[in-house]
Amino acid sequence: MNIILLRQYNPYFEIGASANRYRGLIDGLCRLGHSVSVVIVGGMKQKEETELAKRIDTPNFIYLSRSVYYNYFQNRFNTYVMDRTIKPLILKCRLRKLLK
Repeated sequence: MNIILLRQYNPYFEIGASANRYRGLIDGLCRLGHSVSVVIVGGMKQKEETELAKRIDTPNFIYLSRSVYYNYFQNRFNTYVMDRTIKPLILKCRLRKLLK
């Protein structure tokens, strides 16, 4: 069975109860033999996330936004300018291609 999960950020790099639940769900589905793809729409939070995403083959991580937030200014710019103007258009196009 192919399963696609949509998340704002990678649950393997978030801290909190919601991320723990998603990690448990993803790991459990992978152990049962299902093909899990995690579509991440919010970009990467850390530089190390790009390296780990290449190493982990289960689940499959698909980043719709390739931006990495290196500093406070880039984080705010992407949150308040890009998220409200350009990013919704880009995400719609990439999701259509992904779901075809």
